[in-house]
Amino acid sequence: YRSIMNDNPSMSASALARRVGVNQSTVSRCLGFLSLPESIQDYLKKKPRLIGTKNVLKFVELSKRDESVVLQAVSSMSEGKLAQQGAIRWIMDQLNAGKEPARTE
Repeated sequence: YRSIMNDNPSMSASALARRVGVNQSTVSRCLGFLSLPESIQDYLKKKPRLIGTKNVLKFVELSKRDESVVLQAVSSMSEGKLAQQGAIRWIMDQLNAGKEPARTE
């Protein structure tokens, strides 16, 4: 998919999906793997099924907020300590723990 889009820079994910005959969400999810940070892609090279297509975009979104927290979760997943959904919850907890509660005055 990436190769086709590189050859046609103005092509959208929807147009690509029509061209290859798949659902647009499938294209987006597959391209999502390429949007993950290199550190996480390295884990996927060793264990390709570590992150599924249904969750990849969530991992991309979370890694933009804090790559190191997501990397810790992926490491735990690799060791069998967390499943994908548990990792997402753990990441969200870590990210939310770092936020100060809103002050009302």
